[in-house]
Amino acid sequence: MKDDISAKAWPRWLALAILLLAFALRVYRLGSQNIWWDEGYSVHVARHSLSALTTLAAADTHPPLYYWILHLWMGAAGQTEFALRFPSVAFGVLAVAVVYRLGRCLINDRRRPTAELVAVLAAMLLAISRFHVWWSQEIRMYSLAALWAAASMLALINFKLHISNSRLGHAWPNLKSAILNFKFVLYALTVMAGLYSLYLFVFVVAAQAMFVVWAVWRKLRSGLARQAWALLAGWGGAMVVALLALLPWLLYTLPRLKSWSAATQFNPLTYLQLCWTVLTLGLTEHVEYYGLANLVFALIIVVGILNFRLQISDYKLQISDSHSSVVILAALALLVPVVGVFILLTLPQGLFYRPPLEARYQLLSVPALALVLAASIAGLWNWRRPIGALAGVAVVGLMLWKLPEYYEGRYVRDDFQTMTRAIAAYAEPGDALVLVSGDRFPLFNFRYDALPERESLPDVTAISVRQVTPADAEQTLAPLAQAHRRVWLAEVEKNLQDPEGLLAAWLDTNRAVVWREDCGYNRLTLYSADNTPPLVADRDGEHELWAEVGDALFWGYDLPVREVRPGDVAHWIGYFKVGAPFTLTISLKDAGGQVLETRDYWLEPQSTLEVARARFDVPIYARTPAGQYHFTLAPLSSQPVDMPLRIAGTQPLETVAFVPNALDAQVGEYVQLEGYQAPAVARPGDTLLVTLYWRAWRKIPQHYTVFVQLVGAEFNPQTNGPLWAGHDSEPFDGGYPTSQWFTGKLVADTHTLTLPPNIPPGEYELWAGMYTLPDVTRLPVYDIANRIKSDHVVLGRVRVE
Repeated sequence: MKDDISAKAWPRWLALAILLLAFALRVYRLGSQNIWWDEGYSVHVARHSLSALTTLAAADTHPPLYYWILHLWMGAAGQTEFALRFPSVAFGVLAVAVVYRLGRCLINDRRRPTAELVAVLAAMLLAISRFHVWWSQEIRMYSLAALWAAASMLALINFKLHISNSRLGHAWPNLKSAILNFKFVLYALTVMAGLYSLYLFVFVVAAQAMFVVWAVWRKLRSGLARQAWALLAGWGGAMVVALLALLPWLLYTLPRLKSWSAATQFNPLTYLQLCWTVLTLGLTEHVEYYGLANLVFALIIVVGILNFRLQISDYKLQISDSHSSVVILAALALLVPVVGVFILLTLPQGLFYRPPLEARYQLLSVPALALVLAASIAGLWNWRRPIGALAGVAVVGLMLWKLPEYYEGRYVRDDFQTMTRAIAAYAEPGDALVLVSGDRFPLFNFRYDALPERESLPDVTAISVRQVTPADAEQTLAPLAQAHRRVWLAEVEKNLQDPEGLLAAWLDTNRAVVWREDCGYNRLTLYSADNTPPLVADRDGEHELWAEVGDALFWGYDLPVREVRPGDVAHWIGYFKVGAPFTLTISLKDAGGQVLETRDYWLEPQSTLEVARARFDVPIYARTPAGQYHFTLAPLSSQPVDMPLRIAGTQPLETVAFVPNALDAQVGEYVQLEGYQAPAVARPGDTLLVTLYWRAWRKIPQHYTVFVQLVGAEFNPQTNGPLWAGHDSEPFDGGYPTSQWFTGKLVADTHTLTLPPNIPPGEYELWAGMYTLPDVTRLPVYDIANRIKSDHVVLGRVRVE
C-alpha cells in the first residue's frame, strides 16, 4: 500500500520541482537589468491614478488590465526593478502550472504514470523556454497574456469534457449543469481577461473557434448531436459574454486610439525563421545560423505527432477522443497566432493597426509549443523508446543550449542615477526643471520619481514637439525663466529632439550658468538669474557613513551601481562637512591595496548648513583588471570605511613568466621597458607582431600613447622620411590605459605593424616609446646615469628579405 502511494506521489513531487525550477530561472538576476523604454513606459502609465492610467491606455496599443495590476502592485511592493518585474515572474510560473494540467489531459487516466510524465515534460519545456523566461522578466503584459492563453485552453478543454460526460437528455438544471455552468463562466472569464491584456489575444480566440468547429463536426459525425449543439451554444455564449464585457472598453478607447502603424518591410521566409527560432531557442538575432536546430524541432514534431495520432487509433496510449483533442487545440494555438500576426504585418499602411516586426508577439504560442513537443515525444516514446528518449534529450538539450547566454550581461548600469541624484543634491524650492529627451522621458522619470525626496524636487517640464524650433525654445523657457530664479536643463540624448542645442543656447543668452556636469553623452546644467553657485544642504548620500577625513567630516556617499563592466563609468559621489581647506585624495584600490585610479580634490569650508560634494569617475576599459575593489579616502584619521565596487567581464591580462630580449630602458619618470618580442626576419606585405614588456614603478598619473616604428636607411616618399611601418595606440589598443597600471606589475602590450609591399630589402631598426596627447610630446629615455639619451628605445633589428 505504501508503494502504491509512493508511485502516485512521485510525479507530483516532480511537478513541484519543475515549478520551483521555473521560479528560479525567472527570478534569477531579475533586478539585475536596467529598465528599457517599453518597461519605463509601463511604469510611467502605472504611476498614474487608476482613472488617469485608463485614459492613457485608451490611447495606447495595449488594453489596461496589466497596467491596473501593476498600479496596485507598485503601491504594495515598491518601485525597484525586482519588485516591478515580479508580477511577470508570477504569471510565468502560473503558466507552467497550467501547462502541466493541460499535459495531464493528453493521456487517459488509465495510463496515469504516462499522463503524469507527459504533463511533467510539457511543464519542463515551458519552464526552460528561453523565450518565456525572457518575457517573464519584463515589465510588460506579454507574460500575463501567455498565461491567459494557456488558462483559456485548459478552461475550454474542461468545458468540452464536461459536455462529453454530461447526460444532456436529463432535465436541466441539475448538478452536472451547475458544474457545466461553472466551466462556462471560467472559460468566458479567461477569454475576457486575455482580451483585456493584449489585443493580439484575438488570434488565440480564433484558434479556439477553429477547434470548436472541429469538435462540433466530430461529434456530429459520431451521432452526438446534442453534445455538438451544446458545445457550440456554450462556446458561443462564452464569446458573447466576453465580447459584451469588452464592448465598454472598445467604445471608450476607439475614439482615443492613435494610429500606430509601422512600415516594416520583411521577407516571409525571414518572418518564418524568426518565429520558429524565437519559439524554440528564444533567439532573435542571426536566426539564419540555427537552421539545423530548427529542423530537428520540426522533424520531432512532425514524426512524433503522426505517431501520436496513429497510436490514438490503435489505443496504444489509451487516449480518449476528448483527451486527444488537446493536441488539436495546441496545434491550432501554435499556428493561428503566428499566421494572424503575419497577416496583420502585411496589411496596407494606414488601413488598420500595423505593428512592427517584433518577436514578442509570438509569446502567445509558447505554451502551445510546449504541449505539442510533449505530445510528439510521447508519440515517439511509445513507438520506439530509444527514439523517444533521444528526441526528449535533443529537445531539452537544444532549449538549454542557449538559455545560459540569456543571463550574460544582465547587470544594472548607471543610466540616470547620477544625473537625478545631482538634482536632488543641489535643488532648491522654487526651481524649474526642463527635460529635453525625445521619447526617453520614461527612463529619466523612472529614476527621478524613485528618489526618496521626490516630493520636494522640481516637477519635470518635458518638450512635447518632435524637434525643437527657436519658437518652441522661446515659448517653453521664457515663462519658466520669468517665474523661477533657477532653471535646470537636463539634456538626455538631445540629438533626438534638440540637435542644434536651441534650449541651451536660449538659456546661455538669458541666464548665467552656475553649475554644469556631464553624465556620459548627457548633460545637466543649472541656470540662475544671478551668479550664485549652488550649495548642497544637509545631503548625506544614499549610503550613510561617518568618518573623519582631513579637516572634514565624511557624511556618506552615492554609488549608483556596485558592479561595472567594460564601457561603463563608475561614478562615486561623496558628501563632506569641511572645517578648513585641505586636499582630499580618493582612490580605487584592489584587494591587495594596488591603486587602479586616484584623484585629488581641493575642499573648502562652506557655510554651517552646507555640505561639499566631490565626484570621482572611474572609466572601465576592456582590459581593466577584474575583481573586488574598494574606494578609499585620505588623509583618513578614523576607522576605514567599506565602499566596495566589483569590476567584471573584462579580458584578463597575459601572465608573463619570462621576458625575452631583455632591456633596461627607463621611459619617462614612471615606466621601465624591460624587453620585447618581435620576428627577426620579414617580407614585404607581412604583418609584424611586436610585444613590449612594460613595468610601472610608480603610479602613472595620465594616459600615455605607445608608438612602435620600423625605421630604415632609405627614404619613404609615403611618410616623407625613413619610417616604413608603424603603430600608435594606447596600450592594448586603448583597452588598458597607463593611468590604470598597477605598480610593479609586468604588462605585455602587443602592437601590429603592416609592412608595405614596396619596402626595400635590407636591415631596419625597431623603435618604441611613449608620448602624451594632445601635444604629441615624446617621453624622454634615460640612461643608467639618469641622463636623457633619446626620445625612443631601439629594440633591435629586423631584416626584410
